Amino acid sequence: MNVEKAFRELTRIIAEKEGGEYVDLKKAKPEALFIKSKVREYIKSKGYQASTDLLEGNVLSEIIIEILDKAIANTKRDGRNTVQPKYIQ
Repeated sequence: MNVEKAFRELTRIIAEKEGGEYVDLKKAKPEALFIKSKVREYIKSKGYQASTDLLEGNVLSEIIIEILDKAIANTKRDGRNTVQPKYIQ
C-alpha cells in the first residue's frame, strides 16, 4: 500500500471513530491557492478576459497542487524537509 492510500485509509478510520463523515480530499473542492484578482489582472494586462469558471473552478488550484506535490516528492527524494525552488520542475 502506498503512502497516499495509507493516509486516506487512516483518515477514513479516524473520521469513523470520531463520529465524523469521511471526506475524500481528492474529490473535495480545494481552496483557491492563488489570488484571483491578480490572475484576472494579469490576463487583462495581456488584452484578454478571465472567465468566472477559470477563477472560481478547480483548474488552477489543481495545477498548483500537482506542481507542489511533485516538488514535495523531489524534496523527500533528496532527504530534505524544506521545499525549495529547485524542486519545482
